[in-house]
Amino acid sequence: YDSKGSSHSYQSSKTDNFSELQGYNPYKTLEVSPDSSLEEIDKAYRKIARKYHPDRFQTEADRQNATKVMSIINASYEFLKKKHGKK
Repeated sequence: YDSKGSSHSYQSSKTDNFSELQGYNPYKTLEVSPDSSLEEIDKAYRKIARKYHPDRFQTEADRQNATKVMSIINASYEFLKKKHGKK
């Protein structure tokens, strides 16, 4: 949801410009700085993915929310991997 309360449809991480993906900042999402190495990004991704993985949650509503969060985390990670030259 954006600041006006409207929802956006999630776009594939194939988009070249991450800002088109609902304005999410991939660095902020993965809690890394823009000058982080790919190794640091990988480590941060694994840490945050463990924290928000849907299998960690008991209720269906929590799992659905975690799935949405993970889609943003995964898109952020894919974007940064592509930006750092890793396919």
